[in-house]
Amino acid sequence: MQSGRTANLYGRPAPNLPRQLSNLGIYNLITIATRLGSTGSDIMVKHHGLGVSEFRILRMLSLEPDIDAARIADVGSAAQSVVSRGLSALRAKGFVQRRPDAKAPRRSLWALTPSGLAKLEEALESILAREELLWTGFTEIERLVAIQILQRFLANTPLVSAYKPSTLQKAKHR
Repeated sequence: MQSGRTANLYGRPAPNLPRQLSNLGIYNLITIATRLGSTGSDIMVKHHGLGVSEFRILRMLSLEPDIDAARIADVGSAAQSVVSRGLSALRAKGFVQRRPDAKAPRRSLWALTPSGLAKLEEALESILAREELLWTGFTEIERLVAIQILQRFLANTPLVSAYKPSTLQKAKHR
């Protein structure tokens, strides 16, 4: 066994992992996203009667009204089935309305209703309050730099998503 590595339950050397996962960017991003997503979801449901997916649909329709479900799914990086369920729930609550697309009558276009816009504005107040709490202890410069870094991470997600361990390992061993 190599020095500095301990054996696992099967007597094999443990992998060379960083001693502290908290030093890994991806670990921190996933942890933050999980914690914020979980508590955000609880707040949305308990205080606003919306699921996170429903909120995202309302937000998308506020930015781009009269669009179809496929566009909402594409821009929101959501499964079509999630968007369809969300639109149905929002329609039942009176927050969105649909109409046939004049160019393709079998396709529906979706838009916010006045009550949907009011619900979105109500929910945004909670989101903005949580945003301010998240930045507690940061200077304005730190906040701007952190947002730029997060945007760069977001831009790199297609690279991470395309990663295939077997491909990389084969390339390393050539």
